[in-house]
Amino acid sequence: MTINARRSSSRAARRPSWASRFATGALVAVVLAAGGQIARAGAAADAVVATAPKGAGASPAAPQTFSSRSLVAQAEAALAAGHPGRAILDYQRARLLAPRAPAVTAGLTRAESLAGLPREDASPAVRAARRLDANEWGWLAMAGLTLGAAGVVALSWGLIGRRGLLALGLAGVGLAGVGLLGAVEVAPGPNRAVVVAPDTVARIAPFAQADQAFSVPEGSVVTVERTYDHYSLIAGADGRGWVPEGGLELILPAAGKRS
Repeated sequence: MTINARRSSSRAARRPSWASRFATGALVAVVLAAGGQIARAGAAADAVVATAPKGAGASPAAPQTFSSRSLVAQAEAALAAGHPGRAILDYQRARLLAPRAPAVTAGLTRAESLAGLPREDASPAVRAARRLDANEWGWLAMAGLTLGAAGVVALSWGLIGRRGLLALGLAGVGLAGVGLLGAVEVAPGPNRAVVVAPDTVARIAPFAQADQAFSVPEGSVVTVERTYDHYSLIAGADGRGWVPEGGLELILPAAGKRS
């Protein structure tokens, strides 16, 4: 066998088959599609911030989109009018859009102090996660998935060995995991709400004559579990109880549902 024939044979041996190319292309398509879903899920929290016309269970009108600057202005006006609950709601929404804005962080701290709420003692990991918004964390997760797919492509074409694939795969999985965890941490749950009414009382049943369970300070962030007859069952730091749904507003009000 001549030298040229040997070289041709070697190149042919390294060239991936059509089946390998098809499998690689399909894997890349799946990874990119999954990454796009992660990115869109992260963007859902901060792309549109809408306000509900009334309480947590009210049927929202056409959503209005706000900038972080307009939300901060609304929060400052609410504080000046003596409504710390509504100020905290606006600051919580503004933080979705601008997590690194000093005005948002300082304003939320001041509103919580005026409302008499305990200072949040977030861990270093949570504080680090809040440096990025949910959309940015989603793109980071997508980058990790793409990195892992690139390793598979490179192995298929003979550009790297199994050790290189392992290194790229571990790096990609780690990056995707960090991005996904960060997005989950900073994006509020669909049923997270802020108590906007003063002197709110949680009761053991959804009617005004029921016994009192505990008081809920204005500005408290709670989870709405379900609603019934204009009352919402909430879960907070002091337990679970029923409060008038008009005294709550969901941070992401489009997710409000009636049971």
